[in-house]
Amino acid sequence: SKMAAIEALVPARFLVLTAHLIINIVLFWSLEFILAACAARDDELSLTQDSKSLRTRLLIGLSISLFCTVTEIFGLLCGFSLLYELPAVFSIAMHFIASICLSLIAVQFLTCDDFWYIFGLCRFFSLCSVLPFLLEVIVIVKTLRQFCI
Repeated sequence: SKMAAIEALVPARFLVLTAHLIINIVLFWSLEFILAACAARDDELSLTQDSKSLRTRLLIGLSISLFCTVTEIFGLLCGFSLLYELPAVFSIAMHFIASICLSLIAVQFLTCDDFWYIFGLCRFFSLCSVLPFLLEVIVIVKTLRQFCI
């Protein structure tokens, strides 16, 4: 039944969103370490403009991902999107993929080229944060319009 599906989706979505949030926070905390490890393995990258540009791009990507994830958690905890199955399944899939990809970045010691190959995939996976966020905003607006009308 529909309620059984919703009862299974809510905890799964909460867990995946929480995992994505924690991985984002870990990456923020270890950003300097990631940049240092990347520079140590990549002869071309020194502590120059390249590393500043890399740091800025990482901060922007992680900030967008963090904002989108926190907004989705807010929408879930406030109950705006509890009863919508399709956005829940979509959110679970996208945040699961993004969590796996970001955890690879956090765990592996990568050269900058490897890092950007994964992060290039994460441009798709950053959409894994942005697309569910946009869907969550649509659900919140739709829910609020139902209560205001």
